[in-house]
Amino acid sequence: METVAEQIRNFFQTFNSDEIVNFEKSGLPDEQFQKYQLRFQNEQDPRAYGLDLMKPDDIKKMLKGMTKGEREMFDRSLVIANETKALPPLGQK
Repeated sequence: METVAEQIRNFFQTFNSDEIVNFEKSGLPDEQFQKYQLRFQNEQDPRAYGLDLMKPDDIKKMLKGMTKGEREMFDRSLVIANETKALPPLGQK
């Protein structure tokens, strides 16, 4: 079983690799990566990338406590996390 520190390290590696995958898909020139990186980080909800580390009850509580805007950002982030395979398929870890 992973320690909390390992889970956190894996989370950030996943989030950063998704950032790179999405930048590559964007077709932007390399010199625009830093700008893209800032925008990506501001438009993503990192909780979506750590969903597989959460207990079902904690997920329900988190979703229930979100505002409409937070939920929309979370849902967009979850789509990207799934498309880039950052999250394991449902039911798998």
